[in-house]
Amino acid sequence: MDYTEILKKVGWKVLSILMQEDLPRKPKQLWLDLELRVIGDITSEQYAKEFLSILIRRGGVFLPKWWEREEKPRKVRFDPNDLTGPIGLWKSKFGMLAGNLSMSYGPRPYDENQWISMNILGSELQDSPPYVALITKPEWFAAKGGTPEQLYDLAAEWYDLFCPVYGKIYLDLIQPVVPEPPITSSIPNIYWVNFFGKPYVEMIGADKLSTAPCHRTEKMSDGGIMLMLTQTPQESISKEGRVKAKEVKEHLGTEYFFDPKTERYPRQLKERPVPQFDWSRVPKHIPFKTKDMFDGYPPLKVVQNVPDLIADLAKRLEHRGIALDYSKESWKQIDSWLEDMGRETSAPTFWESPELWRELTAYLGETVRLRTNGEWTVEKGDWRPEPIVRFGKGSRKRLRPIMIVQGVMLEGVDPTEDAMGFSPALWTWMLTHMPKDAIKDLLDG
Repeated sequence: MDYTEILKKVGWKVLSILMQEDLPRKPKQLWLDLELRVIGDITSEQYAKEFLSILIRRGGVFLPKWWEREEKPRKVRFDPNDLTGPIGLWKSKFGMLAGNLSMSYGPRPYDENQWISMNILGSELQDSPPYVALITKPEWFAAKGGTPEQLYDLAAEWYDLFCPVYGKIYLDLIQPVVPEPPITSSIPNIYWVNFFGKPYVEMIGADKLSTAPCHRTEKMSDGGIMLMLTQTPQESISKEGRVKAKEVKEHLGTEYFFDPKTERYPRQLKERPVPQFDWSRVPKHIPFKTKDMFDGYPPLKVVQNVPDLIADLAKRLEHRGIALDYSKESWKQIDSWLEDMGRETSAPTFWESPELWRELTAYLGETVRLRTNGEWTVEKGDWRPEPIVRFGKGSRKRLRPIMIVQGVMLEGVDPTEDAMGFSPALWTWMLTHMPKDAIKDLLDG
């Protein structure tokens, strides 16, 4: 099959399907998610202690096996008798994991049966309030004795602790076909369980929320209101459940809700009534400074010294016999080396080896620049200036190699993911199968 013409027309969606012959297959998995959004300051040690004590007290399926830290090994056993590490990470505002707490439940550190993810910091500009989330495989959860009622009871206890403005419990695919908008633009949908905090009660009205045609409604401790659409999560995604969700939307007011049939996020969003959230108490993300990420090596210097950085990488890889000739084979070998390095507990993290990060950034960017007849520039990224590869003068298409390398250095190599752009395994596939014109059409900045 000739992929090139198809890729020019439909891009990444087709690529992700075609690549199944090259990358490991992962069947679609339905997950049971709990998510609470908090517009307030929850960074204190007291919040951390109470949050962790809830998990310990409930025990069983809710007692974590691992938690993630800055140092290697990255994931360590969760010890209910020593919470110093998780509490310290919760309170921290510096470092790569600052403002985040991640805990998992697999028999091994990186098994994905169930995990808890918290982001204690937020950003009004990015429509990203602090949140707490628990995501679980329904089959695993049930096999461990967990029930939807227990998950709801946990959510209600977290609600009492954090007083969120919004929350939900729902069955979901990890990668939805239509991304949902943030709560700052509309109410995303009606789910199995829906928590409407005080701002929504004030906007929609307590009477209207309390009389919604649901299986159950409940007034929360802070004045918020919970709507449980159906008796079970499975019923909420049935045909009858979808009809009931439509009835609830019509009862509350369709003007408040995102419409996936007529809207696309982040484009084509309609102006909808939303609460006036008070962001003044939300702790902000502290941007990573360029000098921290590059260890005093500014982005312009990266662009000016690409050949030298690649030469340094070549010396680093001499023992593996890898020739950095911008070939497809060189990327396959780099993939293998990164995977081997990721398995070693003594391997350097980004913070321990900013030199390696600079070198990989230079080699990745130069590989694509040569294939697209592009040019290096320095442009504004999310928080800071970055080295960028433009695909020819005046082109809107660009590559941000720094973000791809960041994902690899911090998260490891996963050939099925491309959260920050493209994984090394995907780059290998692209450089092996795709001509430069197809790459240029696919990567549209």
